[in-house]
Amino acid sequence: PATSSDGIELSPQHQQQVTSILQKVRTSSSIAAACGSLRGRTAVTIRSVAALALLEVEPSLPFAQWLPWNVAVTACAQELSGRASEQALNNAPESHWGPEEERAGDQLDEPNASSPDTAATESSGAQSLDGRRHHMESHRSESRSTSGHEVGRDKLPKKSMALRPKRLSPQRSSTGDRPAEPSSISPAKTEWGGLPFLLHIFSELNFAAEFLSQDSSFSPERSLRWVMHQFGMLFCGDLPDDPSVLALAGLAPQDTAPSIGQPPATDTELAALADWQARMVTALRSRLNWQVTDRELLVRLCQRRARIIADPGWIDVHLLQQEVCTDVRRAGLDLNLGHVPWLGVVVRFVYE
Repeated sequence: PATSSDGIELSPQHQQQVTSILQKVRTSSSIAAACGSLRGRTAVTIRSVAALALLEVEPSLPFAQWLPWNVAVTACAQELSGRASEQALNNAPESHWGPEEERAGDQLDEPNASSPDTAATESSGAQSLDGRRHHMESHRSESRSTSGHEVGRDKLPKKSMALRPKRLSPQRSSTGDRPAEPSSISPAKTEWGGLPFLLHIFSELNFAAEFLSQDSSFSPERSLRWVMHQFGMLFCGDLPDDPSVLALAGLAPQDTAPSIGQPPATDTELAALADWQARMVTALRSRLNWQVTDRELLVRLCQRRARIIADPGWIDVHLLQQEVCTDVRRAGLDLNLGHVPWLGVVVRFVYE
C-alpha cells in the first residue's frame, strides 16, 4: 500500500481514487482555475483553495471513511502548488482558518513596513489627513450664523431624490429567502420532475456512507455524482441529459453529464445499482401503499411535469399544481430537502 505524507496507508485502489480526484480538480474545478498559480502564496491560502476545489468536484469526499479529510486537502494543496512547499503545507493548521490567520499569512506577500516607499506613503497619507481635517473645521465654522447658532435644517440644501437609485426588491418565494426564479437562469422542462423525491430515500438509507466505505462495489474512478446519475437513468430510462437526472446528481441542467468521457458501468457496478434499486423500492413501499409492480411504482412517483431552475449550490424543482399527490405529500417525499451535504447542493420543491 502507498503511504501519504501524513503517514496514512492507502491501498492501490484508494491511491487510484485520489489520483482520479486530483485529475478532476485540475480539469474541472472553476475555483482552482480562477485562482491560477498558487506558487508563493501562504500555506493557509493554498489549503483553503484546495479544500474549496475538492468540495466543488467531489462534495461527498469529507464523508469518506477511507481517506481523512486533512490528507485529501494536503494532497490537493501539494498538487495545486506544484509540490513546491510540501513541508509548509504539512505543518499548516488543518482547520479554523479565519480572516486573522489569512491576513497574517498574506503579510509575506506585502511590502515591508519599514521600507522607504512605505514610509513615504505613510507620511503623505498623514499630511493628506491633516489637510482634510483643516478643511472640515473651516467648513464647520462657515456654516454657523453670526449669532453663533447652527443653520436650521430647513435652510440646508435639499438632496435631489431623483438622483437616488431605486432599491430593487427581487421576487421572493413563499418558502425561503432566495428569489423564486433567478432572471438570468432559464428553466429546463422535464417529464420526470419527481425523480429528486428519491433523495429523501437515499439520505434515509445512508447511501453516501456506503458508497464511500472501504468495500464499495464501484470502481475508484467513479464519483458519487456519476453513481447518482446512473441511478437517474436506471429509474427513468436512458436520458443522460434530462434535467431531473442531472438534478438527482446535484447538477444544473446546463452541466455536463458525469457519464461523458467515462467507461460504461461494469457488471459488478450494474449488480450494485440493481441491488440499490431493490432497496429503494422496498423503502418506497413502506411509505406508499401502491399495489403496483416495482417499475410501475417508480414511474408513477417520478413521472411528473416540472421545471428545473438551478445555479451553483442550489436546485429548485418547480412542479405543476396538477402534479400534487396526497400520497406523496403524506409520505413527506416532496418536502424541501434543504442542504444535502453529501451532494453539495440545496434542493427545494415548489408547486406552481
